[in-house]
Amino acid sequence: MKNISLVKLPFHITLVSIFLPMIA
Repeated sequence: MKNISLVKLPFHITLVSIFLPMIA
């Protein structure tokens, strides 16, 4: 379970980094 959270966190940050400029 910890492994999934560790991998999910950076992926979520990358997703936001990609979507944020698209919205702004």
